[in-house]
Amino acid sequence: MTNRKENFFSTSLGTVFILLGLMLVMLYFRIVPLHHIVFTDWPGIYGNFVNFVTDDAVYHMRLVHNTLAHFPHRIFFDPFTHYPYGSQVHFGPFFTLLIASLAWLLGLGHPTPMLVNTVGAYVPPVLAALCIIPTYFIGKKIFGRNAGILAAAFLAFITSEFFMRSVLGFTDHHVAEVLYSTMIFAFLTYAFSYHTERKFNKMVLCAFFAGISFALYLLNWSGAYFVGAILLVFFIWEIVFAHLHKEKSGYLCAIATFTYLIPAILVLPYALDNQRFQYHYSLTQPVALVSFLLIILIVYAFARLFNLTKRRTLYPIFLVGIFLFSVFAIKNYLPNVYNLIASGVDFLFNPGAAFRTISELWPIVLDRNTEHLTFNLIWQNFFFAFPMAFIATTTIFLNKIKRKDGRAARMLFVWSIVMCLATISECRYAYYFAINVVLLAGYLGIEVFTYLKNLVLSGRIIKNEWMQFIISGFLVAALIIVVIFPQTKVSPKGDAPYFSGPRLTKEWYDAYVWLKQHTPNPEGDVTQPSFDYHRGYFEIPKNITERYPYPNSAYGIISWWSIGHQLTYIAERIPIANPFQMGIIEANKNEGVAPFFTSQNEEEAVKDAETMGARYVLIDNATASSQYPGMLLWEKNTFIPIKIEMQQYKLLANPETFHKSMLNRLYYFDAVGLNHFRLVYESLGDYIVNAKSFDIKTSRIDWDYKMTRSNLGKMLELSKLSSKPNWKDNAKNLIIYDANPPVKLIKIFEMVKGATIQGEAPSGKLVTLTLTLMTNGGRLIMYTQKTIALHDRYEFVVPYPTRAMLGDNYGYDIVPLTKYIINFGRDEKLVAVSEEDVMNGAVIDN
Repeated sequence: MTNRKENFFSTSLGTVFILLGLMLVMLYFRIVPLHHIVFTDWPGIYGNFVNFVTDDAVYHMRLVHNTLAHFPHRIFFDPFTHYPYGSQVHFGPFFTLLIASLAWLLGLGHPTPMLVNTVGAYVPPVLAALCIIPTYFIGKKIFGRNAGILAAAFLAFITSEFFMRSVLGFTDHHVAEVLYSTMIFAFLTYAFSYHTERKFNKMVLCAFFAGISFALYLLNWSGAYFVGAILLVFFIWEIVFAHLHKEKSGYLCAIATFTYLIPAILVLPYALDNQRFQYHYSLTQPVALVSFLLIILIVYAFARLFNLTKRRTLYPIFLVGIFLFSVFAIKNYLPNVYNLIASGVDFLFNPGAAFRTISELWPIVLDRNTEHLTFNLIWQNFFFAFPMAFIATTTIFLNKIKRKDGRAARMLFVWSIVMCLATISECRYAYYFAINVVLLAGYLGIEVFTYLKNLVLSGRIIKNEWMQFIISGFLVAALIIVVIFPQTKVSPKGDAPYFSGPRLTKEWYDAYVWLKQHTPNPEGDVTQPSFDYHRGYFEIPKNITERYPYPNSAYGIISWWSIGHQLTYIAERIPIANPFQMGIIEANKNEGVAPFFTSQNEEEAVKDAETMGARYVLIDNATASSQYPGMLLWEKNTFIPIKIEMQQYKLLANPETFHKSMLNRLYYFDAVGLNHFRLVYESLGDYIVNAKSFDIKTSRIDWDYKMTRSNLGKMLELSKLSSKPNWKDNAKNLIIYDANPPVKLIKIFEMVKGATIQGEAPSGKLVTLTLTLMTNGGRLIMYTQKTIALHDRYEFVVPYPTRAMLGDNYGYDIVPLTKYIINFGRDEKLVAVSEEDVMNGAVIDN
């Protein structure tokens, strides 16, 4: 039974030490195993490179460094991503300002870049540890002190999404979202309790802090009114509940007013800078929050009216009617508002096939390979806590929310159900749902433990005192094992990517450093105030669909969206696509990196690249080996299945469209035969052979089987062997088949005009052109083209010079070893081509 006299200041010293101990445990497992991975000895522009997680975290640090350059202002539009349009930044300002302010204070107003990065790396684990506090207080107030402690213990040891998003260097706003949203519910829990105890001053104070917490939450994530919608459902439920039980509910309006108005007011300075209605910081946030409050006040007003009638039970039916009428009216008379709401709900619960290619948007209950129902991801996220939470919700907990004083329990119920549905739809919401799970599991754990302990110590079953002591110890040990078991799944070396988040390898880092040092600076020789990477402040364009006024020196880099922020932060170059999912396919459906990579001919690809303003193309192994189906989904919104024929373990795969695609012709075949693309860099690590595998035992088809070795000859041999019908990797009990040629991890290509080589040859003759090149790793490439002479003439457009590829502010590592050799019959010609000829599109007659 909950002690109603408990409040924030009644926590015992022993509980404080327990909570501090749990927080230290959280910090240890999030910091120590990963420290050697995050703090590297790789030299960088900000001191030794700090290896942040490579999607949104690196971009957050780009914002932090930029903010400190003109503190405390933060950019909300960035032309250094999504070329040639730039991107609105939907990340909340408070997370950026939190890191920047801490670094500014610790650096006494002049923090070094290394100090800034160190603070940024440590903020997520600290915020995760602080989540212990509101979690404990919610559990304590609703279920009692011991349940609060157990919930905090579960949170300290829970793994997967919540753990991964709060480790050292996972400098993203997600863990801040969890902290501030949990604080909202914690303060509301105590506000309801103080109302029951008739302590109205404390009720108002808690409601005020709930509003402040909501403001912090909203200023961390522009979509935070999602929690406002959850609270809207709860407040309406409570008003109806109070109406049916003949209770007063005016205090709910007072609490709701503080909860919604404070964040609506504090977000206004950012909303007024962008007077639109959209997902980014705009008028959407304050208007949505005020609308939620008005709905609550209207529902309360109707409750008061129905109190004057004798048909109180008609009130819920009346509300349903009003709701349906409102939906009809908004849909027909305010279509823009309706579409904005519908798109938000749709993205939350049904983001679409293309977005499902993003792993964090995949339903947690579906297997990514088979799309069959599975509970593996749920188990990996919550382990024993989830079935305990499920039992608590469906049995014992339901009895508690029926009580008249069970407002906080009902709020927890609504909150938990919505977060469960969101997590089922998109697995990323598991980091939110973790709080709900541990609270419910903590409640059930204490209830079961108390019941069994009382049963044992009562003497009705076991009368021997020693046996009672032993069994009591066993129950305590069992409870500890249930709580601690999940943490044993975390790699002690910090090398498990699922728990540490994606990090750069040295090979990747070297590629970005090379790109920064060997390609032209997009800012040009003289930096313009309106286009300054380090100190720029960029106004949001009035029409965000129009191209940004870049200087002539600027250009874009084609790459898959997942590495866009790395290009911005580390290489200081402008990606066309980024993890905001911009640039993958533009609104006109004619341009974007997906259409480029899937192009079936070079002419089409060049047109697309020129429209996007691209100069370079970066392709890594993951993009080339597994992202092609996703590109088709983004471009055509259709999935082209890979056909498989199985006869005595003989498997044939890969659609013909992939072999003709620019993705394949560039990455796996070094742009050989192409006129306007040339290889300028490949990374120096091992060679990779990508193949497919068939597991004999499980009949599972794996589309991404990799073999890596440094010896090119051995890898060529393996790729040929694995293409034979029955070649087996006995160590893994697999049949490997359909291997691609050996490649390095990363390749960078440049698009050029190309020099035109013309000459005479008898009509109808086959004319071949060859050029031998050597990569920076010593690999030889034979660049070739073929054509048929027409009217006694032939013509080739070639992308390589026959000398070093050097120019203004650029220099590449691929070296031509010969002149162009042109053969037709017994005749042979040698042709020299300069870098200027290639860059200017010169015509060479020989």
